[in-house]
Amino acid sequence: MKTVGAHGGQRLAMLALTGALLAVVLFRGTALLTSEPLLALANNYDMIRVQACIDAYPVRAPGIPPWAGSGDAPIERYRFRDDIDAPCFLSSEVLFAWLARPLFDAEAQDSADRTFSIRWLGLVKFAAFFATVVGFTIAWWRQGRPASAVANAAIAALVLTDPAITLYLNGFYAEYSTVLFGYASIAGAALLMGRQRPPGAIALTVLAITVAALVATKIQHIGLGLLLALAMAPLAIGSMRTGGRVITALAAGGLVGFALQASNMARTDNEIMRLANLTSTLLTSLLPLSDDPHRTAENIGLPRRCGDHAGLNWYLPPISEQPANHPCPEVGRTSYLRLLGLALREPGVFGRFVGGSLGYVRPWIPSSYRGKPHLGVVEGAMQAPLPEGWFSWSRVLDRLPLSMIHLLVLAPAAVIALLLASQRIRELPLASVLAALALLPLAVITTVVLGNGYEDAAKQMHPVFVMVLSFWILLVLAALQRAGSWLGPFSSDASASRRSL
Repeated sequence: MKTVGAHGGQRLAMLALTGALLAVVLFRGTALLTSEPLLALANNYDMIRVQACIDAYPVRAPGIPPWAGSGDAPIERYRFRDDIDAPCFLSSEVLFAWLARPLFDAEAQDSADRTFSIRWLGLVKFAAFFATVVGFTIAWWRQGRPASAVANAAIAALVLTDPAITLYLNGFYAEYSTVLFGYASIAGAALLMGRQRPPGAIALTVLAITVAALVATKIQHIGLGLLLALAMAPLAIGSMRTGGRVITALAAGGLVGFALQASNMARTDNEIMRLANLTSTLLTSLLPLSDDPHRTAENIGLPRRCGDHAGLNWYLPPISEQPANHPCPEVGRTSYLRLLGLALREPGVFGRFVGGSLGYVRPWIPSSYRGKPHLGVVEGAMQAPLPEGWFSWSRVLDRLPLSMIHLLVLAPAAVIALLLASQRIRELPLASVLAALALLPLAVITTVVLGNGYEDAAKQMHPVFVMVLSFWILLVLAALQRAGSWLGPFSSDASASRRSL
């Protein structure tokens, strides 16, 4: 009887802990959503690709074009306009814009000046996120895996509601969609792998769609779905009926997303964006690292004369975002395969290029750029950073020496390899999640620097710290479970948990 009572007490304690963590998730998200003044990442112009899909533009002072960037501070009030000729770039973030549009319309109808608040978009995105977190938590409890439920809620409370992520709620940036669909893809795969019976067609289809939505967030993530499947595949070999089906769904979603982004890249109205990105990659970031820029330019398929322009910046003279002034327009036709081939032809240059990227992964909240104020996050202020009263892991990461950042980002791959080789992890869902969180940051870093160089790299590599922090927290929780057998008989693999992570 005492054992039964103790077990019941443990279960209630675990349930209370899960509920408390979910309450923290709700509090942190709603606190930022409802903050006064508005807290959000200011628009560096990237948002226009989503705004154009619903014709929503900020209310600006007379003389300021509504499509112009507003990097000094976020803007809350928007209105619909049909006189702006801006290209709509279809991405997963557009889904949330479409869902928020009826709410925008409703407020605009009731507003004397026909304007509406961007906060409706934040509400839609956070509601989707919170429902996803609660759904996964309940699903793991129903599977008899309270440890997974607690870990899920803990990651959401400690990482996924960090202001470095939630500052993207009240804006049209794609970063929040990347985090949401990335979380849902990895957690969804783990949940299905933990089932005693093979997952059905509906569950697998939902997972595939989620992965496709992850890939569709940004062009830089074109291969992320396939890489996710690849990271988890070796661990699923021993469970082909369950794990094999999940990996197939991940790969299918990755292929669909790849096709969608390939079509985006082929669109003629994206040629300017391609020219800008490759200028940042090749001229601004890569060629200055070579001891012979002319030779390196030739090795990646450019005319030798382009080596004269090593260090050229798309946003500064003589180009200043004007393609007609570009002294080496051939960069826009560079093959990424030829660029990857540089790893064989000039491994030293390629290694310095990719290896140096970790020097640009900070700050996680990109309110500064190369030591100078960049994107403000406080409405009505001039390039203001996150107020001191708000905790963010970004502040901690910003203070760490670069060597520690290297360790935090690169060590997970070695750690997971060691744990798998020593068979310290025997549970497929946990091992798969840790493998994905350890390996995908390396893929994100590589694709970002190949696609956009070091320009605006901190914002482009935003998912890196999401996954790195989640990895270390999950690893600590798994170690605590092993050390204390803290779940007793309520874990479906309690006997194994005493022997392995």
